[in-house]
Amino acid sequence: MDAGMNLPGPACLHCSRTMGSMESYYRDSVGHIYCKECVSTERMDLNTMALIEPAQRVIKLKSSTRSKGSGHYKHGAIEPIDYIFAHRMGFAEGNVVKYITRYKHSGKGLEDLRKALHYLEMLIEDVERNETKGEDE
Repeated sequence: MDAGMNLPGPACLHCSRTMGSMESYYRDSVGHIYCKECVSTERMDLNTMALIEPAQRVIKLKSSTRSKGSGHYKHGAIEPIDYIFAHRMGFAEGNVVKYITRYKHSGKGLEDLRKALHYLEMLIEDVERNETKGEDE
């Protein structure tokens, strides 16, 4: 990855700001991510948090221990699971991201696109159903 490239990174749990991939952040013991500004202004307990520097994330992304046998997820700057967790996506949203990300590299291109479409249609139906409920009230 080019050291000057600043791709979208994780989102802060406290303020929801999306940090750049070259920006340091804090992760608590359960994996929640916080930007430096929120940690300092909210006076969070630094003893329970780990400072994650950009260089550490590059090493983490290259780790083969997290998704064994799934090289089709390693073509981008960030693995889909990292993006999904950083943006606190639900099951259907996460599957759309997963299948769209891998369709060119999995050997099941059309099947993956159909799966992504299936989950997107489910998500659309759920949003429409919730909008209709709101109109009825």
